[in-house]
Amino acid sequence: LNRGNSAMALFHIHEAMNYVPTNDLRSEAIVKSYYGVIQIELGNHIKAVNAMNRCDSIFRELNDESLLAFHYNNLGIFHRKNGNIPMAEQSFFNSLKISRRLNDSPNIAITLNQLAKGGGDPSLRRSYIVEAIEINSKLGDSLSLIENYNNLANIYLQIGLVDSSRHYLLKSGAIAQRMGANIILSDNYEICSRLYASTGQFNEAYEAYRKSVQIKESSKGNYNV
Repeated sequence: LNRGNSAMALFHIHEAMNYVPTNDLRSEAIVKSYYGVIQIELGNHIKAVNAMNRCDSIFRELNDESLLAFHYNNLGIFHRKNGNIPMAEQSFFNSLKISRRLNDSPNIAITLNQLAKGGGDPSLRRSYIVEAIEINSKLGDSLSLIENYNNLANIYLQIGLVDSSRHYLLKSGAIAQRMGANIILSDNYEICSRLYASTGQFNEAYEAYRKSVQIKESSKGNYNV
């Protein structure tokens, strides 16, 4: 899913749904949550709601804090996709609070990255993403790092620091191409397009935007196949 291959993500989650034992509530809830996230990405609102509601009740019944943190992150993605920003941020803060208490570094970094995508004070959002970069650098998580770089570049562009934005876009774009991380690469081109436009390079802006759209359309084509 992080690489933009929704078709394979959906295939594997259906495999998991078929094979998970009926009495293994923990695995069922994790599977349902991932299924919900995939449906969010595909824009299938009703399927996403049904999956999220089902796994929400199981997670609360199990009372496993690490799973609740995972679930709150997914709820945040769901609410943001549907335009409910206050609920999205509250879900992310709930996840962050639990993850800090558990000292769960990977989930802390995931949540900080999500919070940095929101609106509000750019300096606060920058602090979120800088902490996420520090964590993912220590973990050696290249895929998460390139998304962090994209988000940091976007924040710098919003506050007018074009050179800083370009620096992180170049870092992210090079690694994303090498790893075949299509969704992140598409986002990279979209931010590049806005950067070029801000400096009056409209031909370059158009070309970058065209590449962004081309990658997204290709991902949709893979899903249809």
